[in-house]
Amino acid sequence: MPDVFISYSREDRAIARQFAEALAHEGLDVWWDVALRSGEVFDMVIERALSAARAVIVLWSPRSVESRWVRAEATQADVNGTLAPVMIEPCKRPIIFELTHTTDLTHWTGDPADKAWCGFVDDLRLMMARAPAAPAPRDPPASVRDPEQQAERRQVAVLNATISDMTGADPDLDPEDWREIVVRFQALAVQIVAQYGGYAEAQPGDALIGMFGVDRTQEDDAYRAVRAGLAIVEMAPGLATRSAPPLAARVGIDAGLMVAGGAGAASFGAPITQAALLQAQA
Repeated sequence: MPDVFISYSREDRAIARQFAEALAHEGLDVWWDVALRSGEVFDMVIERALSAARAVIVLWSPRSVESRWVRAEATQADVNGTLAPVMIEPCKRPIIFELTHTTDLTHWTGDPADKAWCGFVDDLRLMMARAPAAPAPRDPPASVRDPEQQAERRQVAVLNATISDMTGADPDLDPEDWREIVVRFQALAVQIVAQYGGYAEAQPGDALIGMFGVDRTQEDDAYRAVRAGLAIVEMAPGLATRSAPPLAARVGIDAGLMVAGGAGAASFGAPITQAALLQAQA
């Protein structure tokens, strides 16, 4: 299992190498991509390394913020709790990461005694020391609900998400290939909703519904639904394969009073319908 995974834009390869060599000098096991990012097999290699790493360094620059690979890797690292973002050039980060603490190393030229660099390495070691053997689901996990919970009125934020090509048309793919993409999308989206404290279920077809406040109402349920929606939007483009067109997620979110819970009964309320309508218009 690598200690550190470095996510970067190919145009920033020189500085990524500088980071990799400096971290190796610190005694850390570093995984970084020095080959072209093409081919489904290599995609799986990246995914395994990304999931196994105890810390994921994302090098933000004007090039990397435009890279669907870097944005998808950053989103997955955020879900796993392993994200360690670094600013290597001034740029506007994707909105979902604007509230995440980012180390400013725009001045760093490779000096191992640099104060900011030493602080960053110390932070990495703390993150790796706290890292569990595998990402732990939040309580309650998104795939499990208490079957004995009684139906009751609650203020709930509802998220409805689906995946399609960038034009919004149905992708011209073999059904089995498209099914594989949809299954991965729904599985990752469920993880994202769980990371932000929600409950999610895959729907027939390519949609997914997430709910925030079903088991316990919190004042920031709507905010967490929006954060989860932004993370899903960031994640979706990274699922494209060579045979697939560019992919995008559509997300609709609404909040309001619902009847939730109750053994054998589905949640009911206008926010479910409204979120689906907003998703269709996104």
